Amino acid sequence: MSLDPMAAIGEPPVEEPASVPQFTVSSTEVGAAQGLASFGEAVGDVFAIDCVGEPGDYAIDMAAWHLGTMMTGTFRSSALRFSRSRALVAQSGLDHILVQLYVAGGFAGDADGRDVLVRPGNVVIFDLSRPFHTQTTDFTNISLLVPRAHFEAVFDEPLGLHGLVLSQDRHMVAILAAYLQALAERIPHLLPKDARAAAVATAGLTTTVLKEYADSPTVGMPVVSPFRAAARHIDDRIHDPDLDVATLAQELAVSRATLYRVFEPVGGVASYIRRRRLTGAAMALADPANRRRTAAEIGYAWGFTSETAFNRTFKAAFGLTPHIARQRGDHVWAADGEADETAEQRFVRWMRLLRP
Repeated sequence: MSLDPMAAIGEPPVEEPASVPQFTVSSTEVGAAQGLASFGEAVGDVFAIDCVGEPGDYAIDMAAWHLGTMMTGTFRSSALRFSRSRALVAQSGLDHILVQLYVAGGFAGDADGRDVLVRPGNVVIFDLSRPFHTQTTDFTNISLLVPRAHFEAVFDEPLGLHGLVLSQDRHMVAILAAYLQALAERIPHLLPKDARAAAVATAGLTTTVLKEYADSPTVGMPVVSPFRAAARHIDDRIHDPDLDVATLAQELAVSRATLYRVFEPVGGVASYIRRRRLTGAAMALADPANRRRTAAEIGYAWGFTSETAFNRTFKAAFGLTPHIARQRGDHVWAADGEADETAEQRFVRWMRLLRP
């Protein structure tokens, strides 16, 4: 006799897919032009790409896997310029952390004003809530795309990770690099249940190593710290337009001077509140669940006192209006379930739907 309550009412069992969802691009198979176009469309929410050499000579071999709570991939590519602008930050709906191991090649660039130079063997971290611009040589890398929540469980504020470069002369970094290469080798053979376990292990090892070696004053502090306690309170009250420094100090029973000191490493408490509101609003604009809500309604929901104030602050931060920002998301979700949906469009939605 079956003990499955769903079976008793005739519901068919849910079959788990036989393999981990995968997306691949190879210029060897589709040609240089199509390889460059497919890669550019697939990663367009992360960065815009531009070929450094002749587009007709471009070569790419990409394989990426969806592990449920994160994504990982291997990339072998000709030299490229990568650009994540403030406008793309607002349009993409991505608030993830990008971790890359450069197996071969490297790049030079800047991460929101921080000079970045990556050589073979280095691990580099980018915060997708902030802009960056890089130019690579021909390269091979292994990348992880990890929802921010995995990091906020360990760090007070992951902003200090943006543009951080770690060398394998640090033993734990070498262990992380060896693990990522082993994961890339084994993942094509994993079952979905194995992939979920791999995601948990990968997040745990990655955040542990970064906490050990990150040199920012905003990371490596105890999770339950004065900063984290205040940040959690801000998140609880972020939708209240009356939340400001004075209100926060009163509700936390601390002085304004204490708040200013605690938040000084991340640009100040008022700046932190504004950034959380803007990031939350940008993510909400990109969320298909909010397609029937106006941009003004989303602005009010995230603590802005008027549509004018929301538009002005959003444009000052991202260089475009909330209305323009949500148009990219509308295009992405319009193809969901359509017969002519492309593999690149599915890949874009995988990234947008990542949750811990």
